[in-house]
Amino acid sequence: MRYDGEHKFNANIIAALGLYFDFAPFCPEAETGMGVPRKPIHLVRRGNKIHALEVDNHANEFTQQLENFCPANKRKISELSGFVLKARSPSCGMQNVLVYLENETTEIVEYMGEGIFARMLKKQFPLMPLEEEGRLADPVVLNNFIEQVFSNTDTVIHE
Repeated sequence: MRYDGEHKFNANIIAALGLYFDFAPFCPEAETGMGVPRKPIHLVRRGNKIHALEVDNHANEFTQQLENFCPANKRKISELSGFVLKARSPSCGMQNVLVYLENETTEIVEYMGEGIFARMLKKQFPLMPLEEEGRLADPVVLNNFIEQVFSNTDTVIHE
């Protein structure tokens, strides 16, 4: 479910992956208490750190909740065999997520980054197969992801 209460259900992904896998709905934004519907967030660089901030009110910050979500849900996440992540999401995007530079007069796009949850997921679960939903329309990417998930089902991550 999106921040605005809508969804980005993709019947093609469900049909293709549903032949092999069961799905577990998983939204770090909703599960960290951000609420749905709510105001959208975006990523903003302040100094050397990227922050997840409400678009219309930068006093409302969600960075810590998203950074803490993986460690706090390690057991739940480790029971999954792979993730399909939402492209360009400030929490789940793996690449091409807009990051804004905050200054005194305006915000401008600084560079393309990755979502906070996606970054933490890659860091804490480096062997977990991850893919953005849009890339799964490519049959080569889809087959590669399926193979990775099947390979991952026998992998146990230890600290």
